[in-house]
Amino acid sequence: MIDARTGRPLTTDRPEAAERYQLAVDRILGSEAGAAEALDQALALDSNLALALAARHMLAKDANAADADFFKERALLAARAALPWERAHISALFALLEDPYTNLAATEAYIAANPGDLLVISQLCGYLIFYGGARKLERVLNIMESVDPHLRDDWAWLARLGFAASEAGDQNRGRALVERALQQRPQGKREFISTYPRA
Repeated sequence: MIDARTGRPLTTDRPEAAERYQLAVDRILGSEAGAAEALDQALALDSNLALALAARHMLAKDANAADADFFKERALLAARAALPWERAHISALFALLEDPYTNLAATEAYIAANPGDLLVISQLCGYLIFYGGARKLERVLNIMESVDPHLRDDWAWLARLGFAASEAGDQNRGRALVERALQQRPQGKREFISTYPRA
């Protein structure tokens, strides 16, 4: 099965597992409930789906859950049999989770080479919003715009670019982009509206 955003094949012989993984990523990017449950369902179908294990580690680490290291170890083990792009994704994601400051340049280089990896892009931009210094808004906007040709019609990218544009001072552009995202994913309306900056 092909990953919806990267356009690359996933290492699994269980299409249902890949579908649950992609649903989980959508839920993560949409700040929606149920991402961990969708990942657990994917792993119940294919316990060696490396990307699902990596995403499960990310959620567990974010929640300070006791099983975060368990998922990390399983992801690294499963990655040995995964495709090169999947190993690169896991490496970039884990480096960013472990030491974002030290790995900023490497993550930006990874994104330049993998502009469809919105999960890593989102994690990087989330870090920069809090710790990116005086030019953080410009930096986040530049990163989001740099992947435009690849993700131009992706609802999650549109929403993030809209937030970035609005935070950087262009409220009209930001609102228009979020409205486009809502047209593509109306079920995310509550989440978008609750986090959208007020004019």
